[in-house]
Amino acid sequence: MQSDSNQPAALTELGHLYLLQGRLKRSADVNLKTVQLQPDDPRSAEAFAHLGMILWSTGETDAALQSLDKALFLHPDFPEALLYRGIILFAGVKDMKAAAAVFRRYLEVAPSDANTARVKGMLEAARSAQ
Repeated sequence: MQSDSNQPAALTELGHLYLLQGRLKRSADVNLKTVQLQPDDPRSAEAFAHLGMILWSTGETDAALQSLDKALFLHPDFPEALLYRGIILFAGVKDMKAAAAVFRRYLEVAPSDANTARVKGMLEAARSAQ
């Protein structure tokens, strides 16, 4: 990571690119550097959200939710963090009531995109399972 930037915005974008490429270790390293540089800056919400999904993918559900909580503390209506939190509550924790609340909030604040239909489907499934 020696050649990586020390600029949080550049690191966040780099972490996102690594995540899209499936390079989870590299993404985690870069996102961790971002949150270390600016742990309480709302612009770090994306890095905390990415760390949350990476942690969940390694079986660290509690740590993943903590990271997503921090992302949502910094940026309460950050769609990506809401999406990830809802997915973990739905598929990981199986807390359908909490998942439904997060998915409802996601649909209120997120722009309509490729995730909208998926989230609506998970919301209906969560409601049915309560």
